[in-house]
Amino acid sequence: GEKPYECKVKGCGKTFSHSQTLKEHMNMHKGIKPHQCNICNKRFANEGNLRRHNLIHSGVKPFSCQFCEKSFSQKGNLNTHL
Repeated sequence: GEKPYECKVKGCGKTFSHSQTLKEHMNMHKGIKPHQCNICNKRFANEGNLRRHNLIHSGVKPFSCQFCEKSFSQKGNLNTHL
């Protein structure tokens, strides 16, 4: 889809479909982390990263290795494993 909202930070240039998504993205550049885990108090710049983090605490592991029986809560951990 159309992504008319562009990050103006030098070297970034990411684009977004919604102004709110750009606003949350800018939190990362500014070091602002308004979203906090209510279990371990770790803070995040955007809500999506907090949701992803919460999988660690929930025990849900939706990413499974196709070669063994190991599962992971985050896709990046599966990619590292592979």
